[in-house]
Amino acid sequence: MASKNAARWRKQRARGSGHARINMVSGDQYVLAPYNGPEPRALAGLPAAPAQLFGRQAQLREVLALLDPADESPSAITVSAISGLAGVGKTALALYAAHEAVTRDWFPGGALFVPLAGVDPADGVSADQALGAVLRALGVSDNDLPPALDEQAALYQSELARRADRGERLLVMADDAASAAQVRRLVPGTPLHRLLVTSRHSLASPTFPARLIDLGELAPDQAADLISGALLHARGHDPRPGSERAALEAMAEHCGHLPLALQIASALLIADPGLPVATLAADLSDIRTRIRLLSYDTGDGQSLAVRPAFDLSYRRLGDRRSESQVLINLVVVLMKTRRFTDAVNTRRQAALISRELGDAYGGSRAANRVLEMEERMKGRTQKPQL
Repeated sequence: MASKNAARWRKQRARGSGHARINMVSGDQYVLAPYNGPEPRALAGLPAAPAQLFGRQAQLREVLALLDPADESPSAITVSAISGLAGVGKTALALYAAHEAVTRDWFPGGALFVPLAGVDPADGVSADQALGAVLRALGVSDNDLPPALDEQAALYQSELARRADRGERLLVMADDAASAAQVRRLVPGTPLHRLLVTSRHSLASPTFPARLIDLGELAPDQAADLISGALLHARGHDPRPGSERAALEAMAEHCGHLPLALQIASALLIADPGLPVATLAADLSDIRTRIRLLSYDTGDGQSLAVRPAFDLSYRRLGDRRSESQVLINLVVVLMKTRRFTDAVNTRRQAALISRELGDAYGGSRAANRVLEMEERMKGRTQKPQL
């Protein structure tokens, strides 16, 4: 009898799905229980890169040079931080570079994407949430996460060191950081791995060893090329890029040469292949309605729009924003247009805008541009100093 039962037990099989483990209690009794081992690893988590990247070749080369893991010396730069105005194309550049690095097989250990929503107080990710998300992607289960943040940071560095020993280089892309503190614990402790960060603010900090890359608006010809490329990507025989170059340049100027605004304008033209570029450019020439027109419904409950992108940054300005919010709405998109003085007609307004732009976007670069434009439009020659 015993030998018959033994034969029967050998033929039995049990299967668990998901994250479960099969435990035999006694005889033919099995229990399906949660398995607390490592979760599946999401090491190919980059969103799709933009189909085309216009006007960013120099910056792309700089980012790729920083991501190149050939330099494994202790002095290697392991952190790159791309900063700039909302809608200037920080995430597009970072994703394009990250995908190119993966294609070159620089990061066989994987490429992780961490959306931080740093400027949105409702959906922003805390530093400990960001670190926890990366650890889970690396295969650490919730039950294995230490309770203290410092302990989690130590576990993260241990995981990176273990992968470095196996030659598994890892890239972590943290998108839309609010501050250096939000991503400081993601800085790799070994020169084999890389951290790529985007932010609307300068992440200059003595405790955050990043190479800072400032991203500005596109040059006029590059902005027009972006629209042309989008039209031809959608319809290879679209005649408008070839026949309405001047109108494309005018429309690019009305968009402030900012990629987000340019992409929305391109989408409006693509949605209506019979719409002349000159007609849309004329509509966008009215500064009173321009921001309202720069909106596109994607049809899936989402929309692309210039105003919400900047509104998130305005929430961080504090009490002074009430007087100049409407002016900034105009300036950040229109600061290079010939009708700039229609939006800013006093030096006091320009100075207020310059201070708040500096506060909102982490530096005086954009602020200086505002004042310089104001001086130029009013025929002054003295360069303002902030």
